[in-house]
Amino acid sequence: MGLIEDDAYQVTLHEKYVKGSLTNLTPEALRQAVSPDFPKVLNIEPTSACNLKCRWCPREKSGRADAFFPWELYERVIAELREQERLIMINFHKDGEPLLHDRLVDMVALAKKWNVSELTHLNTNALRLTPDLSSALVDSGLDDITVSIDASHPETFAKFKGADALERVERNVLNLLERRAAKNALNPYVRVKIIKFDGLRDGEVDDFLAKWTGKADFVQVAGMHTWSKSVQFHSTSLESRRRYPCPIPWHSLVVCANGDVTSCTGDWKVENNYGSLITDTLAGLWRSRKAREHRRRHLEGGIVPGSVCHDCSFWVPSGDMTDFLTTKRDMYAE
Repeated sequence: MGLIEDDAYQVTLHEKYVKGSLTNLTPEALRQAVSPDFPKVLNIEPTSACNLKCRWCPREKSGRADAFFPWELYERVIAELREQERLIMINFHKDGEPLLHDRLVDMVALAKKWNVSELTHLNTNALRLTPDLSSALVDSGLDDITVSIDASHPETFAKFKGADALERVERNVLNLLERRAAKNALNPYVRVKIIKFDGLRDGEVDDFLAKWTGKADFVQVAGMHTWSKSVQFHSTSLESRRRYPCPIPWHSLVVCANGDVTSCTGDWKVENNYGSLITDTLAGLWRSRKAREHRRRHLEGGIVPGSVCHDCSFWVPSGDMTDFLTTKRDMYAE
């Protein structure tokens, strides 16, 4: 959801990302990643459908129809990635629940077969993480999985996630860890996450830490992101009083389940739509006029009030990279 303000929870999740994040590259990694030719991070949304109704998620407000990523299109994506330098990460997630896609395991396995990224990552609510699916994910070679549990008490889970299913989710995660151990596998690295926000009962985060420390590989406490104020929660994510350019459009692309392409997972309305992968390529959309215009707006401070980027805070953690980004004229100049 967001990087939390509390420094106690800021730890490194990956060497190329800032502490507490798998979204924001470090300044050093960013300088190496930015290229006019192709992105270095790709988010693929297996589906925009979901089996929970989390109160902090704007998915149902977006007006987007439920869609499932076509397998033929995914094969095209992998074919294009094979022609490029290896990505830093493929993240199989955007707004929906990826485990609802019947061929998710095949998607991961194909990416691993051709070694198109350093890291394959998956975000899930684990509601559909059956024993068979857990075994298949281990066999697929998936590197890293983040499970958004977000509660340590059943009442909290039901209230904020829309289902009385905490015990089921916990059982599914423990089963994944057991299946991995039974196969003597190191991956996937299993991270469980809770969002810290004002609505939690006293002691919920501490209870969550106590419940999962020593069981999951890592216990993450994340901040509340308000999705450009589309959800009515107090933000506990990092913020900055001085606005500087968001670096995410300079290293990442997001492919939605229907083939639309945008710059960031925070674009829940797909407002910054570069075009469709159905009719174009990743490289073509990366170099498109719309992509260059979007970067230029960030660089020149032209973010429109009320847009998804205006009240977002995803841009904060990497720091002010204006001087460096300004040198990349072929990525934003008309």
